[in-house]
Amino acid sequence: MNKCCSCIAIVILAGLIQACSVLPRPESVTVEYFTLDVPVVPAMQGNMSGPTLLIGQPQVRADLNTPRMAYRQQDYTLRYYARSRWADTPAQLLLPGLIESFEASGRFAAVLRAGSPATPHLRLDTEVLEFSQDYRVQPSRFQIRLRAQLIDLSTRRILASHNAPPMRRRRMVVRRRPMPRGRHCCRNW
Repeated sequence: MNKCCSCIAIVILAGLIQACSVLPRPESVTVEYFTLDVPVVPAMQGNMSGPTLLIGQPQVRADLNTPRMAYRQQDYTLRYYARSRWADTPAQLLLPGLIESFEASGRFAAVLRAGSPATPHLRLDTEVLEFSQDYRVQPSRFQIRLRAQLIDLSTRRILASHNAPPMRRRRMVVRRRPMPRGRHCCRNW
C-alpha cells in the first residue's frame, strides 16, 4: 500500500512539474527612464555684495517621493505608470534646476547646496506639492507645484513665503534616458 501511494505521489509530482513548464512565462516589460532638464539660462554676473543663498533639499510628500511617474485621472486619486520611471526622485530632479536658476539671476554672491562649508545669509526651503501628469484637463499636462520660503539665517525670520502656481512643460524638457545597467526589465505585477 505504501509503495502504491509513493508511486502515485511521484507521478502526480512529475505531472505538476511538467505543467509548470507549459504555463506561459510572465510578460517582461521594458521600463523607460526619463530626466527633467531645465533649459540653461545665460548666467548674469553675480552680485558680489549680495547675500549668499543656501538651497535646501526640496521636501516631497511621501506619495510623490519616488522615481515612479505619477498621473491623475480624477480628483483625489494618484496613480503610477507601469512602464515609465523618473531617473531619480522629484527632489533630486528639481534641485539642480533650482540652483541654476538662482545662479543665473545674478542677485546672489553665491548659491550653495546643503552640505557646503560656506556660511550662507539666506536659505530657500521648498516643498513639492504636485509632480504629476494631469489628465483631468484636455490636453493633459504635466504639473509641478512648489511652496517656497526664504529664511534669513541670522534672525531666523521668514522673509518671504510663496505658493507657486503650477509650472507647465513650457519651461522644462522631459527626456528619455537610456536604462541604467542591470535594469533591463521588470515584471508587470
